[in-house]
Amino acid sequence: MDRIAQGGDQELALSIKEFTEAVLEEKQLETQKKDEILQYLSFITAQCASTKVARQPSIAHAVLDRVGQVVETAKALATLWMPLLLKLKTFFQ
Repeated sequence: MDRIAQGGDQELALSIKEFTEAVLEEKQLETQKKDEILQYLSFITAQCASTKVARQPSIAHAVLDRVGQVVETAKALATLWMPLLLKLKTFFQ
């Protein structure tokens, strides 16, 4: 997250951090689903911290879509996910 914030996108870094914390605290998701989301977020965070040339936007978009599918079952997460999703989709354009 620090590399994202240092790269000038502090709002995105904060949003990812807040969503990650919400995933960890979410009681409606089973451990397997939480782990899946956290692995996806790890990939997305690494992509955000990469140089634009090194990023894999097609894979990032597929991962973002999958996170959306998983969080649909937890209403509180879905509410947090939508604004973050919009920021990330803009970031990977």
